[in-house]
Amino acid sequence: MEQPTQIWVLGFGITLILLAYLYYIAIVSVVHVEPYPRQSDGASTSHVLALRAMKRLYHRLHHPEEFAHVRPLARQCLDSLLAQTNRLAGQHWDQNRSHKVKSSIYCLREFSRKDLQSFLEATNTEIQDEWERYIDARKAGHPRELFQTADEASRWIEQISPVKLVDGAWLGHLRLNHMPFSLHSVLKDLWQILSEELGDGDLAKNHVHVFKELLRSVDSKLPDADHEDFISSKNSTDDLSIWNSALAQLTVSLFPEDHIPEILGFNLHFELVTLETLKATKELKEVGLDPSYFLLHVCIDNTDSGHSAIAFRAVCNFMEHIRETEGLAAAGRYWERIQNGFCLSQFSTKLDVPIDTFSPDDREVGIVSLLTSKVRASRKVHCNSPARIKGQLIGKWLDSEKWDCPNWRVDFLEAFTHAEQWICPGDSSHSGFIQLISPGGKMFGSFTSDEREVLKEWIDKLSPHDVAKRESVRNEPKWLFSRRRHLEIDVALSEKTCLTDNIVFERAIPLWFAACCLLEGFVAIPIKAAAQLSLSVLKVLRVQKGFQDGLGHDISSTNAAAEREASHDLVTIGLTMVRSAGFSAASSIGEVLERWPLDFSSKMLELSQRPEENKAVLIGMAMAFAKFHAQLSSSGLLNRSCSEALRMIVEGETHHLGSCWQLLAEEEGCKYQLEAGYDMARTEIRRGFK
Repeated sequence: MEQPTQIWVLGFGITLILLAYLYYIAIVSVVHVEPYPRQSDGASTSHVLALRAMKRLYHRLHHPEEFAHVRPLARQCLDSLLAQTNRLAGQHWDQNRSHKVKSSIYCLREFSRKDLQSFLEATNTEIQDEWERYIDARKAGHPRELFQTADEASRWIEQISPVKLVDGAWLGHLRLNHMPFSLHSVLKDLWQILSEELGDGDLAKNHVHVFKELLRSVDSKLPDADHEDFISSKNSTDDLSIWNSALAQLTVSLFPEDHIPEILGFNLHFELVTLETLKATKELKEVGLDPSYFLLHVCIDNTDSGHSAIAFRAVCNFMEHIRETEGLAAAGRYWERIQNGFCLSQFSTKLDVPIDTFSPDDREVGIVSLLTSKVRASRKVHCNSPARIKGQLIGKWLDSEKWDCPNWRVDFLEAFTHAEQWICPGDSSHSGFIQLISPGGKMFGSFTSDEREVLKEWIDKLSPHDVAKRESVRNEPKWLFSRRRHLEIDVALSEKTCLTDNIVFERAIPLWFAACCLLEGFVAIPIKAAAQLSLSVLKVLRVQKGFQDGLGHDISSTNAAAEREASHDLVTIGLTMVRSAGFSAASSIGEVLERWPLDFSSKMLELSQRPEENKAVLIGMAMAFAKFHAQLSSSGLLNRSCSEALRMIVEGETHHLGSCWQLLAEEEGCKYQLEAGYDMARTEIRRGFK
């Protein structure tokens, strides 16, 4: 019995040795094999840094008053997007022009109304043919193509939300009354599209609102697009093409004085019905979700009487205007820019790499690489440290497993940069972290002197953290509130104001045109334009621009099936007043203020650039000018058609401004500013009469 026992013991011992050896190999592998190869760290970190920069700009463009300093970056972004989408479009054209004669707008070497119409019809026909093939395939048993289940559809809806929640933004900053008066008729078509994207003041028709309802129906946890948590939500997409497309929409109208051709081209493509939109109408319904948002676009973007037709008309009218005023050579240059705008819309959705604007500098990538090497070397040394960054223990931040994720590293870098006890942007000498790793500090020796210099240089190059430059009306008491007294304002504006017919045109004209610009900024940001105040302001703007007022008057048709009937609006009435006074025509509001400089008119324009901050003052001023419009409509100063148009405008703007007044009067502190704005404007208007 002893021999079998000895054999059994020997076998057991050998087994233990083998197990121990296998365990040793496993441990050695865990210790010495890095989960992420070092050479890929920089590339993945660069990608994450670029994506974060894109998302950060997306957020800041929703708050242009708070982050006014990002405008140069936004311009760089637009320039990069135009350049890179232009390259993509060129590659597409080179690859396909031998197969499809009209595969690209570049096939139109010169502008021709007939050729452009044929190109758009061919594009639309191609989409319809693809739609027919899709339907036939589905009938034959082929699966859905956008998603398979309701859960997948929910995720798809969340992924595309950065684009859909800025619906209309490509026209948002097109302040019609700031543009050259000669382009007023052309750009009025674009403003009509913007108004309809925003629902014409009706929340139920507001495109962003309709999409938000779809998000709610899938129980999405995404915050509103203007909330900072939107870009950091775990449900937010990391698809670069989505963010490139969203930024294209947000930036293209941001500089309208420089990019009218690009806006026209972008709008021309964007208003075409896409195959994806058509598929969504069918597939969402099949999985039990509401396809209303996509059905809305199929209907409103049609090529006969919808936005596609209006977009085509606007481009044609613009090009004809350029040919007549600047000649064929200029028309050729503008046509190329319209093509670039078209390609910006078409190819930004296919641009799945970071654009040049967001390429992180080598210094930032190097800092992450340096910190990564220290984290890997120190491993769990910091697990007992009570120090926190952004509320989280430093030991958790530097956990080696979490650190292997590029997103985690960039999260730490952002939190570390904003940790005031450790980093003083622009001043390494007062940064706690530099003191900690310098001679005499607790971590001295953890970094070499060269590494310490790299960190100091990085900190010194950091810009001080964003501080909003708030030049609010509350900070300008000398001119805004100096003449303030208590007033009881009749919102209906029924009381008589003591004005005579002895108008001082040199004051009345600049006041008139500046007042036309007071409210245009309220509807620049689509997510904010879905708020009740902005919806009411949009109704005011519609009547001021000669569109349907919602009170039973069709001031101007919004159907593009036929040319829109010429209609008077505040600008055209103002130009009539200029001519009636015997003055030569002005080309823009800029020229008006050069010829008749008036400090208060300049102040109004300044206030109008910050509509969120100055909303109550602006509404108060607009109320006073509605009274002014009413007085002039019955003064005999204007011809019959202008007087009649102005009376209808007054009826609509008075009604809708009354709604705005009531909404703001309920907000704390706003009633005082409403009355202040009204009082100041009324005082200045009185000075326009002898």
